Amino acid sequence: MLFRSQDKATDLDSRIESLLEANPDNQFLLGVLAELYAGSNEIGKAQALLARLKDVERHATLIAYLRAAVATSKRDYATAEKLLSAASANPGGHLPSTLLLARVRLEQNRRQDALTFASQVRRQRPSLESGQVLYARLLDELGRTDEAEAAAREYLKIGRAHV
Repeated sequence: MLFRSQDKATDLDSRIESLLEANPDNQFLLGVLAELYAGSNEIGKAQALLARLKDVERHATLIAYLRAAVATSKRDYATAEKLLSAASANPGGHLPSTLLLARVRLEQNRRQDALTFASQVRRQRPSLESGQVLYARLLDELGRTDEAEAAAREYLKIGRAHV
């Protein structure tokens, strides 16, 4: 997932799967496990769980994110952008959606727009490696090398503080 290490991911997924086996209609667990699968790029598993959700409205952001991830994998960036825009538009919105939207904009060669979204992610979650790396990469690609190096140094400082 975007926010966790792979070792912890597998352990957490296994625990939630065990809880879900004991209570297969638990809507909260279905939603959580679907989001964990989505973050681990196990989109098929996530979609299967989402199909079991009864309270779809409560999970609308996650569903939009998953559909956007599928569209992105098919290089259908217009659909992905449409699905992600609402979820990431609000300050403090769905962070995975904002990061995916930055990547979509990068794929569309809209680097300045991508930088805007990567910057949002960076401000909201400074310790998120994928957000920091994308931000520095975009600065570099835009010819802002000094800022890119400064961002990389800043992330290294933050990374050490979270170890």
